[in-house]
Amino acid sequence: MKILHVNTDESQGGAARAAHRLYAGQRSIGADARMVVLRKSSKDPNVDAVPMNRLQRLIRRKTLQNDRPDATMYPGYHGMVWSTGRISTPVPAFIARTLPDVVNLHWLGNGFVSVDNISRIQRPVVWTLHDMWAMSGGCHYAGDCERFLTGCGTCPQLGSSDPRDISFQTWANKQKAWGGLNFTVVTPSRWLADLVRASPLLHNPRIEVIPNGIDMQIYRPFDMAFARDVMRLPTDKKLILFGAQQVDDARKGLPYLAQALSQMGDRDNVELVLFGANHPAIDVGLKAHHVGMVDNDQVLALLYSAADVFVAPSVQDNLPNTVMEALACGTPCVAFHIGGMQDMIDHRQSGYLATPFDAVDLAHGLEWTMANRAALAGHARAEAAARYDIGQIAARYVALYAEVIGDRAGRRS
Repeated sequence: MKILHVNTDESQGGAARAAHRLYAGQRSIGADARMVVLRKSSKDPNVDAVPMNRLQRLIRRKTLQNDRPDATMYPGYHGMVWSTGRISTPVPAFIARTLPDVVNLHWLGNGFVSVDNISRIQRPVVWTLHDMWAMSGGCHYAGDCERFLTGCGTCPQLGSSDPRDISFQTWANKQKAWGGLNFTVVTPSRWLADLVRASPLLHNPRIEVIPNGIDMQIYRPFDMAFARDVMRLPTDKKLILFGAQQVDDARKGLPYLAQALSQMGDRDNVELVLFGANHPAIDVGLKAHHVGMVDNDQVLALLYSAADVFVAPSVQDNLPNTVMEALACGTPCVAFHIGGMQDMIDHRQSGYLATPFDAVDLAHGLEWTMANRAALAGHARAEAAARYDIGQIAARYVALYAEVIGDRAGRRS
């Protein structure tokens, strides 16, 4: 069975990390898996950058702005991740030449695969959704907006008052392009699966909930004192760890964390550690250690092991890699009871699920979890190993591919 994974990036971003881990996990169990990406970042011979000639590259550069909202038309848009799906690289032609038995789509934004070109893929397709874009008129997370259920328009993320704005047009284009398709959809969380079931755009697809996977030999507990020594972090403090691709991404909830930290009782013995691509200009009220962007898995495992608790105060999230990684390292996690967090954190067993957007309860969860870390660490590691071992996840996907290929062959016969 020839498997092709399709994702915009090879390694940058949460979806890319999840997709690459799945691809690598399938190869580790003997499957013939490859990736095609827009931006290749390694020398892996089984990962291809989608071939484009000079003219195709020129056209892409000239039209890439069409994949984003026009700032002159939507001055209220302030750069949230948002994709129209209007432009594309020649991924369908690459697929037609290489003839995989199954195509596993992942995150397709930044003008990698257009809405129309998704419908032109002529091989059996499994689409792993890493966010809400497949169901929306362009946003990747809708927040508290439910217009994606009825056709979008008047998009709050664009600051639009036009019921026929670009979100309406994008939603309508998806409905037209995908109307006759029968996707097989994988969601990493039950929360996202429920949204797919409610979506008019995906037309009652087959839905499987399969979490992302992780290499449990890389992400494992290290001695805390050793980890802190290596990472040059204080050994006499309680350390709260927070990190994301973009630390100040509003969806990741840093302002809620700042509020929670101000509510904590004993703050003299607590310090904050942050990792991510930027240095947030926000007062968290504690001494903070900024370690910058960490791309190395082994270093990340040490960083998680150095912390007393990992906090993920997201306002909306699917199945964040950071929480999975922390749990695999035996570090309990605190988050709001939203999205995929309830699939990951066993309340008062591997961490704490706070009342959504209640900073006081988030503070209580941090204090309680730090006080009970020793009792929580074993359960965190054991549950992560049972749920997210990449070998098991890779095998579940391979079994699903076989079913999808068989179903398609049966419909043709």
